[in-house]
Amino acid sequence: MADIDIVAKSYFSNNSFFADAVNYAVYHGEEVVKPESLTELNASAVVVPFEGGMRIPLQRYRDTLKLCEVKVHGNSAYMILGVEEQTEVDFAMPFRTLLYDAIGYARQITEINSAYKKNAELNKKARVQREKREEEGLEILYDEEKALVTLVGGKEFLSGMKREDRLLPIITVVVHVGAKGWDGPTTVHEMLSEDDPRALRHIPNFELCVIDPAKMDGEDFGLFRTDLGFAMKVFKHQKDDVAALLASKEGRRIDPQTAQFIDTTLNLNLKYTKDASGGVNMCEGMVKNNLANQIVGMIDMCKDFGLSEEKTIARVKEKHPRVDDEMVRDMYLHFDEYKAKYIAPLM
Repeated sequence: MADIDIVAKSYFSNNSFFADAVNYAVYHGEEVVKPESLTELNASAVVVPFEGGMRIPLQRYRDTLKLCEVKVHGNSAYMILGVEEQTEVDFAMPFRTLLYDAIGYARQITEINSAYKKNAELNKKARVQREKREEEGLEILYDEEKALVTLVGGKEFLSGMKREDRLLPIITVVVHVGAKGWDGPTTVHEMLSEDDPRALRHIPNFELCVIDPAKMDGEDFGLFRTDLGFAMKVFKHQKDDVAALLASKEGRRIDPQTAQFIDTTLNLNLKYTKDASGGVNMCEGMVKNNLANQIVGMIDMCKDFGLSEEKTIARVKEKHPRVDDEMVRDMYLHFDEYKAKYIAPLM
């Protein structure tokens, strides 16, 4: 599990895949979040939720957290985005994500409060210096009205915020890569014992933003702009015929990070190398697994019976309909090479 977590965090640290996940989950595939607009943030969150009495520090670790600048009606707006990868359904995920986001908002309030306190100290220091220069009859070198920041007072002081202060919105996207669809709660209300609507309407109903490949269809995969879409398709079919999908045309040239993400998550232990363009041929990795043995064995048997190339391909396709025709043809035409390179070492 540790390896999966490390690889997933590394994968979504890549701005392109991170932006692709958020754009799919939040904006239905529209490229609102751009990779170049993302800045990595500290994924650990520590906050002291209460100023008085007993202080209980809370510390939580997100998988990936980034600051994002987006254009809204031509103007810049900022938000904080997080991505959490889950291989298993976490039945406490709505509350856990709510806690992550709440800590993020609390940290923003703390930072605003700290900035005001720092400004207050600078104000005090500036006034002392001004009074001293006035007493000594020296020239005032700056305009106090421009140099000082208005202090927070009254009710605003109690909260550490001014009436016009605003927090950056926080959105957390959960990427579920388990074999079964997400069957856990997706809202806080689903986790509560109370079901009286009169009471529930006073309880914020935080809702998860989940990417769940098991529940995707063909159109969904087309909304991705990177190889993350292919990874989602593989995760959806991980209980079907993954090897055949990896052997399809889509699997012929995949980003190396995506190949590692798929390989580690599904524990495939594939062997593959980068091609001249820097991509990975997952078909090459596929031929080292059990499917390759089956296909080469079928080709060998068809050859023994004297079947033609086209009839051999047809027989293989009957058994493995999702395998790419050109891959089978290549294995047929270079049968001795495939057998010696991939099958013999496994015997």
